[in-house]
Amino acid sequence: MSREEDFDDTILDDVVEVKSLSPDAALRRRRPRYKVICAGERPKEVNERLLQLYPFVDQKKTPLPTHWSHQDKAASLVVTNDYRNVAYADSGDPNQELNAKDAAAVRADHPIPITCGVYYFEVTIVCSGAECCMGVGLCERNVDLNRLPGLHCK
Repeated sequence: MSREEDFDDTILDDVVEVKSLSPDAALRRRRPRYKVICAGERPKEVNERLLQLYPFVDQKKTPLPTHWSHQDKAASLVVTNDYRNVAYADSGDPNQELNAKDAAAVRADHPIPITCGVYYFEVTIVCSGAECCMGVGLCERNVDLNRLPGLHCK
């Protein structure tokens, strides 16, 4: 069964409007559309698969990370209501140049439990903008979210 078949086919408009860094003016004005799944609700097959992959994790005591956090993020980021998409909300000024101070990060809803051993995750970059730098990585709880992952000093 494909991932698309696991969920309802109803497509809803997300309530958050985000300005994109896309060079295409039409893409910057278009509202994103998402399949909405309430946070915390997962199809039965997903829960069963997580139990198979991580048998030593007591998910009641140490839940697995499954989506982005609405609270644990840089102010310039917008997390959609389904908790699965993140967008950078720039000022909308096409003359404003972005620089290293415009870096932003978001954390997952829970840290990866130590008992996992190996934890697998995927990230898809949908639109990165014309001159954009993306970073995907892991960090500790105390890392500044206004920097890219891995660019912090201890």
